[in-house]
Amino acid sequence: MLACGSGNSNHPIDAGADAGDAGSVDASLDAGSPPDAADAEAPDADVDAGPPGLYFEDLTESAGLSFDHRPWPFGLPERLAGGVCALDVDGAPPLDLFFAMRHGFEGDSRMYVGDGPVHFRDATREAGLRGVRAMSCLAFDIDGDGDDDLLVAGEGGPRLFENAGGHFVEHAERLVFSAGPLDLFTGIAAGDVDGDGDIDLFVGGYAFIDPAVCADAAPADVELCESQIQAYTFIPDLLLIQGDDGVFHDQAATLAPDLLRTEPGLVVAIADLDGDQQQDLFLGNDLGSAFTNRALIRGSDGHFTDRAPHLGVDWTFDGNGIDSMAFSMADLDDDGLLDFVVTGFEHQPTAVYLRDASGNYDDHADTVGTIAGRESFRVGAALVDVDLDGHPDLVEATGHYFTDAEIMLRGVHGPEYQPANLFLGVSGGRLVAPPLLPGDGLLMPRVSRGVSVVDLDDDGRPDVVFAPSRGQPALLHNVARSLGEPLVITLHGRPPNVEAAGAHVEVHVAGRVLVRDRILGEGYLGNFERRFFFGVPRGSTADVSVRWPDGTVITRTSVPAGTRLELNEM
Repeated sequence: MLACGSGNSNHPIDAGADAGDAGSVDASLDAGSPPDAADAEAPDADVDAGPPGLYFEDLTESAGLSFDHRPWPFGLPERLAGGVCALDVDGAPPLDLFFAMRHGFEGDSRMYVGDGPVHFRDATREAGLRGVRAMSCLAFDIDGDGDDDLLVAGEGGPRLFENAGGHFVEHAERLVFSAGPLDLFTGIAAGDVDGDGDIDLFVGGYAFIDPAVCADAAPADVELCESQIQAYTFIPDLLLIQGDDGVFHDQAATLAPDLLRTEPGLVVAIADLDGDQQQDLFLGNDLGSAFTNRALIRGSDGHFTDRAPHLGVDWTFDGNGIDSMAFSMADLDDDGLLDFVVTGFEHQPTAVYLRDASGNYDDHADTVGTIAGRESFRVGAALVDVDLDGHPDLVEATGHYFTDAEIMLRGVHGPEYQPANLFLGVSGGRLVAPPLLPGDGLLMPRVSRGVSVVDLDDDGRPDVVFAPSRGQPALLHNVARSLGEPLVITLHGRPPNVEAAGAHVEVHVAGRVLVRDRILGEGYLGNFERRFFFGVPRGSTADVSVRWPDGTVITRTSVPAGTRLELNEM
């Protein structure tokens, strides 16, 4: 196994590289020789693999993350909060973790810096982030200096912290918007919204958290009263466009007036929703029966208009809305087109919006299989190839919005602490919940919110991290028996978009095409790490194509399975 790392390599490009791809480097993920045909039939050969039916081992405590978050008071913001971001604080492996949290027994948000193989230390104070109270986070290299910066959102709006040698310095002057100190903002996404080559921000507006909303409630009923979403006044979203001076100004009123609706926006994404190679805006609203999802499509004039009804992403398969929480995107039905999932409240199956050749979507939760998990309270979601068979799997963070005592009072389905969900992708575009062996890290009941995908031990297999709303986080190491080999791809964009946000990756292998887009902000109130993890057949070779944000396409041919490939936009 390789030492933990961020995927960088100093190996020179091999002689077989395409001329148009001179900025790439690659290295084998395996220290030994490529597997022979017999090995290709034997996933048992995985060094870290557990027995069949075991997918994740819980390394939370041994990794140094065993804090116990008990927020008080436990109002609406505390119930929804809990984002987690994978990031690179110091420009060196291993990767680090930021948990967006609100005040409680164990304090506010936490920064954990990796200090060894699958081990972290609490560096919140030295990072200058002590006392930061947040709903969500987004980490990426906003200034192009090689390390990740940090945005958080919560009451009062988003805050930007630039990373200066591992110490984070707030730059409030770079974010210009209008909001009150009790206006609650939720999800954050980043991407090139206006097509000028730099990174812009999309921030979900939720509600004005009026402290007087439950002034007449009995003391014993205050927390339950404050949890009632309908009691609050909702607020608009922010569309922060970066200028030449590096300052972000809210231009929702001019570029996307539909964002001025006062709605409980919870999850946001910047992604190409209609396949026209331009970045669009997805807004997932809470209270979906009254406030449907929005899909704001970029027109030829650069303005955004809600086309959710036209695209088919406003309602679910049963004609209802969904209390949208998470967003994750991948090709689920193996047609080369990107689909996405949205989680929801109990009794609302996770929506599976499959895109067709015309660019429209339909929710196929009933036929794909997520309807099987409808009784759980699902929040964070990650489409990730856990078993490296080339089909995206679905990992869902779970845990109820209400406490066990409130569940009894309200007569809703419980309990508060719930095991996580895993659905394995199979041929034909179905998601199937496998039986889990006792001891699988997914089975531990938790109240989780955010989920991040990050390779903790640099073995090419994606692991997952859950952030808590209450209780402990979870660091789950992937020990699934791999049905293929990893092909790990990292993109380095040209400044100012060094993250290559909006780039499109295709991996052609064994008669299939595996696709992903570079999205900044995914899961729930957080982000995944920047590497792509593709599962390809053992011993195979793949042709890799990248369409950069400016439309330029580069290719790399005959890339062996087990390769770590880094591609630079020239």
